[in-house]
Amino acid sequence: MADPLQLQKAIENLSKKKHVVSEDAIRAKTFIQEQENPSQYTPENIEKQTQHLIEFNKGITLLSDIFMQSQFDELVHLAAQPTRTFLLNFCLGLMRGLGFALGLLLILGLLLYSLRDVILSTLQYVLSTL
Repeated sequence: MADPLQLQKAIENLSKKKHVVSEDAIRAKTFIQEQENPSQYTPENIEKQTQHLIEFNKGITLLSDIFMQSQFDELVHLAAQPTRTFLLNFCLGLMRGLGFALGLLLILGLLLYSLRDVILSTLQYVLSTL
């Protein structure tokens, strides 16, 4: 096994070679080094981070409210299952048609029941004239 100091030197040599190490890895290394820097914990930086978090929370809350009011998730759920949407619309149409037919029969039945005397007298008159 290699000596830890030799490994550290080898890693430093590799990190200096730009063509071997990607830009993302270099950015990650500088980010980690900045994280270790205690100067980021100043009251000013903490206040800025707190304000950013408050603004972020307000934005997320607003987006969440808009999302819930629009019922977008239900629309996506229906669009993701077209056979379910087709069957749901078919059943709804069938129920509307049956409701219309039953309502029409009920109204015609009530109308005929209320006018039965007039209809019967008219039929008797027509039949007597024949």
